[in-house]
Order: sequence, then structure tokens, then C-alpha cells
Amino acid sequence: MTAPSPTGPELVGLRHAQDVIERILTRSGVDDAGEAAHQGAGAIVPALAALTLVREMIEPWEGLIHRRCRVAPAPGSAARPAPPRMRRTVRGGWELIEVTAEAVADDAARHSPIAGAWLLQVRHDLARRLSPAPRGAPRSAAGTATAGEGGAAAGCRLRLSGEDVAAWAGATGDDNPIHLHPGAARRAGLETGEADVIAHGMLLAALSLGVAPPAPAEPAGLDLLFPAALAVGPAGAGLIVDDDGSCWSAAGARRVLRRRGAGPG
Repeated sequence: MTAPSPTGPELVGLRHAQDVIERILTRSGVDDAGEAAHQGAGAIVPALAALTLVREMIEPWEGLIHRRCRVAPAPGSAARPAPPRMRRTVRGGWELIEVTAEAVADDAARHSPIAGAWLLQVRHDLARRLSPAPRGAPRSAAGTATAGEGGAAAGCRLRLSGEDVAAWAGATGDDNPIHLHPGAARRAGLETGEADVIAHGMLLAALSLGVAPPAPAEPAGLDLLFPAALAVGPAGAGLIVDDDGSCWSAAGARRVLRRRGAGPG
């Protein structure tokens, strides 16, 4: 028996992840929701696979906040991916973790977000608060961007529920309590309510790439920055995906995903 591909559906639950995306897009009235879900979920398979590869290196998993993800062509051979590596630093009361892994994209399933590049280097930047957060403590990562004074971001409007977030956790194996247990995100240092969970960064990325796929002229690769969390309360949460693929919270018009192309390096 051959081992499953590190980016195959066996490892990351791609089909179930795609179902979550399709359900959100269908509920939100997006045309061709099935095709958009296939596009969005497939594009982030290497990033999900890299998280799976490095998870055993990071203990504990609880309380980690996703700050950034970068996917770019790797210089080596798909036959010999480099082993995962990790770097930890401490700054301002936070543990900052940078993990890098190489993933082999599945050519047959067309899961590479970069045309013609089947060995991809994926870097995830994570953070964890080292001491209990004071009540109402804001996230001490990148600054929060807003859509502009007095205005909301324009774009495709989606609606997420706590059940969607839980289903994504089940599909991808990312069971960090901040996504599943109300109040855990607040205790981890995020500016959320006691009844809120937060949406996974990879869930936002999949929605972005499904609704607003990269233009052919954009640089190869993905650079995903998560400057703020999307809090999902008992009534759900609104998400706006703009034409550039950035995502904004409908409440407060805060940018929760900045998406750019990224070249090698």
C-alpha cells in the first residue's frame, strides 16, 4: 500500500472542508457555490498539510493564534522535501512561533495554488500569550486595519455560524479551543466576547480564494496576513470578501485577512 500524499484528502479531510465552504457560500447566495468551494478548499491544501506536518512539533496546541501564512515555490525536489523546522522567540509577553514545511502538491487533483510548482514551501507564523490576558485585552499582534472612516468594505457578503467553525475544525483537525469553546479566544488574548469563538484563518483564506480567485497576472504564491480575528457569536458573524481577496468583518469593518501574491523566498 502506498502512503497517502501529504497534501491528499486522506490527510486533511479536503472533501469535508470543501463541504463546509460550499454550505457557507450556498447560504450566502454565491453563484456556482460548488465550484467556488472546490477552488477555495483546493488552493489551501498545501497550507493545511503543512500545519498537520508541524503540529507534533508544537505543544501544547491550545491558545495558538494564527498570524500569517506564506506559500511559495520551494527550491528543492518534490522527491525529497526538506524536513519541517521551527523557530521560537519571546517578545512583549507573547511566544512567537515560526514553522516552515515543504509540501508536495497533488498534480492529479490540481491542488497546487501555484501553476507548475509542485514542491511548495509553507511558513506559518503563530503566537501564544504567556500570561493570562487581562479582561478586554486586545490582540498584541499586527495593528488592526479598518475599511475607512464611516464606511463599510464593499464586496461579497457571507454569513458564518459557530456550527460552520466547528465543522471546519472537525474537517481539518484543528481543534484549538479558541475555535470551539466560547470565551477561550478572549482568555488567549483576543478582543472577543465571552460567548464568542473565532473563525480559523485557513477557513477565511478558503472563502477568499473561492469567492475572489487570484488573477492570472498576480505574483505566484500566497501571502495571507491575519491582522484581527473574526469573532463568531451565538448569532453568527458577517464576513465581506472584497475584489482583492481581503476579508473584513461586517461588524466594525475590521480587516481579518489581507491576501497578496508572493514569489519565491
